[in-house]
Amino acid sequence: MKRGPMRLGDAPSAVGRNDLLDLQYTSGTTGFPKGCMLTHDYWMIIGNNAAFFRSHGGEVRNILIWAPFFYMDPMWQFLMTMALGGTAFVARRMSLTRFYEWLENYQIHYCIFPEPALNSNRQAPPIADRR
Repeated sequence: MKRGPMRLGDAPSAVGRNDLLDLQYTSGTTGFPKGCMLTHDYWMIIGNNAAFFRSHGGEVRNILIWAPFFYMDPMWQFLMTMALGGTAFVARRMSLTRFYEWLENYQIHYCIFPEPALNSNRQAPPIADRR
């Protein structure tokens, strides 16, 4: 059977919620790398749950994602951002010297703080000076 050209949005085959979407590599408790097979359902649940718990008590619209996408956090943060209808600001690479500048310039409402940034003892500007 000959098919015509695919259109945007057409999947080459059916995709189910239990189909593999991603392999995340982890050393877990053994210290040896191994692949963890994660399904479409897994990522949709984690992304939507993250959005649900961050949608109460204020608007979360601008999210900073600074870690590489081969880690787990950027994946769920990106899906959470989409579920919230927000904007993901994805750093090309992490920069502790520019981290606080990113928070201010992009008016970030949510990010995971890297421990070195928390330990830097940088003083936040007075509330009146914030945008």
